[in-house]
Formats: sequence, structure tokens, C-alpha cells
Amino acid sequence: FGHSAFIGVGAFTAGLVEAQMGSAPAPLLLAAGLVSAAAVCGILSALIAYPILRLRGTFFAIAMMGVCHVCAEVTNNVDFFQGSMGLNYPAIAPASVDPASFFYELFLVGASLILLVSWQIRKSRFGAGLLSIREDEDTARMLGVPTERYKRLAFVVSAVLTGVMGVI
Repeated sequence: FGHSAFIGVGAFTAGLVEAQMGSAPAPLLLAAGLVSAAAVCGILSALIAYPILRLRGTFFAIAMMGVCHVCAEVTNNVDFFQGSMGLNYPAIAPASVDPASFFYELFLVGASLILLVSWQIRKSRFGAGLLSIREDEDTARMLGVPTERYKRLAFVVSAVLTGVMGVI
């Protein structure tokens, strides 16, 4: 449930940034949207990680669904975000390229980036720690794996990657 919040936050952040920079070139707009969305999703996930990750199972799922609804209500009801008025996005795709093909290729690049990051995490010490947490969190904690820190870091990395895909 929580990934939908980060998709929306990433997309909405990029939309606000791109609307403010409407006269900039398209590659700069896209880069600014990606960077700002990654930063905002990272900050938001780091702020909510401590209380949310203390929950398990169904309670975690319900809390993340609540985060999603809170994000939606904040963007719709706080005038600063202009969510209730709608946003007009500048064209990002080059004029010579079909927009569907352009965004398809962007999704392929994003998926490749996510696979690369996942592969790097999997073969690292951090990845081994995450695998041990998945198998048995209490045993991993007893063996010296910093479970709370690893879970928060995994939560932030996941939110950043999801937010970046939300931009696309």
C-alpha cells in the first residue's frame, strides 16, 4: 500500500518542480523532476520509517495505507501544493519522438536501474543482512545484524526508487 504513496509523492513533486521551471529545456526539466522526487521521497520515508517499521504484518499494511491517504488529502487540501486545481505539465518528450515510445524507453532505463541497484544490494553485506532479517528477524538481531537500521535503509531506498519511477 505504501508504494502508491511514494509513486504519487514522486510524481507530484516532479510536477510542481517542472511547472515552476516551465521554460527550461526538456532534459533539464526531467533531471530536476527526478532529483527533486528522489529527495522528497527519501526525506518523507526517513521521517515515517521509525514509527511505521515498528509495526508488523497487517498493522504495517494498515499504517502504510493510512500514509497513502494522508498524502492524498494533503495534496488535495493544502493550497500550497495546488492539488485541487490540477497541474499543467510541460512537454518532456522531444517533438521528434513519439511520447509513448519515449516514456517506454524511460521505463526500461528505470527498470534497468532498479535491477542494477537490487543486484548491488543483494551481493553486499547489507543484502546479506536483509536476507537474514527476512528469514528470522529475532535471530538476525541476536547475531549482531543491525535490524532496525537495515530495515530503515531498505525502506528509504525502496521509496526513492519508487518515487523516481513515479516521475516517469
